[in-house]
Amino acid sequence: MATPQAKISFHGAAGTVTGSCHLLEYEGRQILLDCGTFQGGADLEARNAQPFGFSPKSVERVILSHAHQDHAGRLPKLVKEGFRGPIHCTHATKDISRPMILDAAHIMETEAGWKSKRLRRAGREGIEPIYTTEDVEPCLQLFQGHDYHADVDLGGGVKVRFTDAGHILGSATVELRLPWDGGERRFVFSGDIGQWGQAIIRDPEVPAAADWLVMESTYGDRSQEAPTNVEPEMVAMLADTAKTKGMILIPSFALGRTQEMLFYFHKLAAKHQLDRHSVYLDSPLASRVTEVYRAHPECFDEETQKLIATQGEVLDFPGLRFAETRDDSMRVDLVTEPRIVVAASGMCEAGRVLHHLKHNLWKASTHVVFVGFQAEGSLGRRILDGAHSVRVLGETVCVSAKLHNFSSFSAHADREGLHRWTSAITKPPRKTFIVHGEESAAATLGSWLEHDRGFDVEIPDHHDSFILD
Repeated sequence: MATPQAKISFHGAAGTVTGSCHLLEYEGRQILLDCGTFQGGADLEARNAQPFGFSPKSVERVILSHAHQDHAGRLPKLVKEGFRGPIHCTHATKDISRPMILDAAHIMETEAGWKSKRLRRAGREGIEPIYTTEDVEPCLQLFQGHDYHADVDLGGGVKVRFTDAGHILGSATVELRLPWDGGERRFVFSGDIGQWGQAIIRDPEVPAAADWLVMESTYGDRSQEAPTNVEPEMVAMLADTAKTKGMILIPSFALGRTQEMLFYFHKLAAKHQLDRHSVYLDSPLASRVTEVYRAHPECFDEETQKLIATQGEVLDFPGLRFAETRDDSMRVDLVTEPRIVVAASGMCEAGRVLHHLKHNLWKASTHVVFVGFQAEGSLGRRILDGAHSVRVLGETVCVSAKLHNFSSFSAHADREGLHRWTSAITKPPRKTFIVHGEESAAATLGSWLEHDRGFDVEIPDHHDSFILD
């Protein structure tokens, strides 16, 4: 029996954090792991309109780790360019992907319209969005949801299994079992690995073994703060804004971080610590995603299950208000009472948070709280890194607000968590590929795996390919 032929190619999230897109080729079959958008600056985001580096028509199927845009956001483009196979994921990821991808399409159409107007006024050609809302439905029809731990037969002896990555609702680590020389080999893609002890969802499940491992490294070079450090700082902010009638502005990803913040504020409200503040959820997308969370309590951890049993709703509380329309959103900045505003997007690259930054970032009475990863080149990263002024919606805005970085709310495992995740892999994989990280994070994690665990590590660049043997 001839030894099978296999290869892995990296067409996103290689040398950078976003744009997850990895092509596994096995015995002439092409299986794509994720198909996400690039985020974090104009040069990086320009890749979204470029060719994939492979033919979408040749891809047999997609296996999707979770519904964040940097993992799922280019799927309609893939379908638009000829992909017709199934998209495998967990049930919760299937349900969350609908509002997430529809919202992405709407943003792309809107931004393309604005840019085209400016270009045409200058006598130049307009631009087309990468895909439109009309392109989304054919993509969504290809989704197939699966249970965690179920062995899904992909034909030819190839099977896939999803285990809980503990990152967001429905997130998964992907394990592919490939027939090999009379036995089988395991190809494991970590997806995004979550933190232990994160609110609402279960802790990450660790892999028992891997012959080849593709592993994320977002926080591979740093530790997160302890969650116990958050509450005193938040209480101090609440006291300050109660006195100044200021705003606590939280740029938050609509999926994952927003639901964790609602859970956190539910607990504060139960202790009457929010009695002087209203909390505005300024993201229709986050509201829709929160409804999907409520529909999938089977993904919740034991603590959340017990709270639901004793208290009922855990993502709502007195004082929570929803800004559904643009007018609602604008009125939030006119409120003269202390308030907390949770608004998308998490990296301050688009969405309603830009309006709030424009009108409040220059005020000393404003607190801006970052609760998620800020990619290099993003507006959020520039603010967090200490820029004295930034451009927001075409205007220069000075940064006088007080800045806070609550890294314990991050959905990503930190350096110690990534080390813990690999702890169950007692036999080093034949090859480990480090992706989804900036240069320092990937190099730091790779060095530790090589020197402390004896792993054979590669850190691929964009479009690199490797034979699997």
